[in-house]
Amino acid sequence: MPRIDDDKIVWKGGPWGYIFLYDIATGNITQISKIGARPDIQGDMIVCDSWVGGLQTDIFLYNISTKEIRRITDSSDNDQEPKIDDDNIVWIAHDG
Repeated sequence: MPRIDDDKIVWKGGPWGYIFLYDIATGNITQISKIGARPDIQGDMIVCDSWVGGLQTDIFLYNISTKEIRRITDSSDNDQEPKIDDDNIVWIAHDG
């Protein structure tokens, strides 16, 4: 499901769950990650869950301005469905 914030849209697409960013103002489409799901966006920040080993998923944060990706969680839980609001990120942790 696409998520919109101001003039930017993020969505999951492609055969393996690529995360894309569309900038309405410039018309540019950028591939953010090669494996991911359920992205959310606010301002310059995109969060998504991504497979990191087998069926385990963790939460990642992408900064649009710096193009840096930062891993937010690193646990044996399946962390999924992140949402971002201001400086807060929430997600669901499935512990097995």
